[in-house]
Amino acid sequence: MTESQIQKEAIDWFVQLRADNSTNKDQAEFAAWLILSESHQAAFNKVKLRWQSMDVLKKDDIPVPVTRTVSNRAQRPTLVRWGFATAAMLAIVTVAMWLTFDTNQIYTTAMGEQQRVLLADGSSVHLNTNTMIKVIMSGDQRKIILEKGEVLCDVAENPERPFTVIAGETEVVALGTRFSVYLAPEKTLITVVEGRVSVTPNSLRINDGPYRQMVVNPGEQAIVSSNPSIAQSSAPIARPIIFRDWDKGLLVFDQTPLDEVVNEIARYFPGKLQLGSDVPDQPVTGTFKLRDRSVLLETLSKSYSLKVVELDDKTLLVSQKVTP
Repeated sequence: MTESQIQKEAIDWFVQLRADNSTNKDQAEFAAWLILSESHQAAFNKVKLRWQSMDVLKKDDIPVPVTRTVSNRAQRPTLVRWGFATAAMLAIVTVAMWLTFDTNQIYTTAMGEQQRVLLADGSSVHLNTNTMIKVIMSGDQRKIILEKGEVLCDVAENPERPFTVIAGETEVVALGTRFSVYLAPEKTLITVVEGRVSVTPNSLRINDGPYRQMVVNPGEQAIVSSNPSIAQSSAPIARPIIFRDWDKGLLVFDQTPLDEVVNEIARYFPGKLQLGSDVPDQPVTGTFKLRDRSVLLETLSKSYSLKVVELDDKTLLVSQKVTP
């Protein structure tokens, strides 16, 4: 279990044992949790100290797990408990405590895998296939560093703590609620579903150049080159787009070039997938399910007169030859 997960459990125990509906069973389960490891005890002590620093209670009101010796066995903690006047105050303080804890966590997904991560501030980040992110959360910042892949962010509103995604040479700051960032090989794609985001090539900040910042609105996608020199010489480009719905297991295309479609499908499955040189350029419009690779390729080939050829090291999509 990671340090942040243990810290969350410590906060949950701190809250539950002081709730009006806390039971003797809760106390017993907490005691068992506390003696499992020194990391549990350290996490709980950190919660108590942070609680005290928030000046919500007097120092004498801080509950202290004490120990007693039982039949020469290991010392077991016992909770000194008291009641709260209102559950509402407890909930408010708990949220404030969560937001003041620093977290620094890395999440990854393998090819074809997706994962939804709930952050301490109530935001969530949905990782697409073959993605790695680093989450930095503290009392004054909410930052996601996208090392590779793609994320879909649902942002909890908090103007005092900006929600920022750093993807290569691009900085994206949420001005709204729901957007995705894809760190592609040669460019970064920022797609806005709800709300707005501001986009700035990060190299401009490093070089103290003029900010070529732009605001991306719902239904638009910004494209930023991964080449710092190109990013500096031109502002990001925004274009209308249909969201692909990969978080629902779907790929949605609207007049998308066939080679781009094939490259997108290849992100989700192992093995090489390549479009044959004999295939004419044609736009693709439709919705495809990501569930099964063979079914997806069969649907695509039937719709666009292609033939699937399985080789030892790759899969080819070639033009379907008509026999006389």
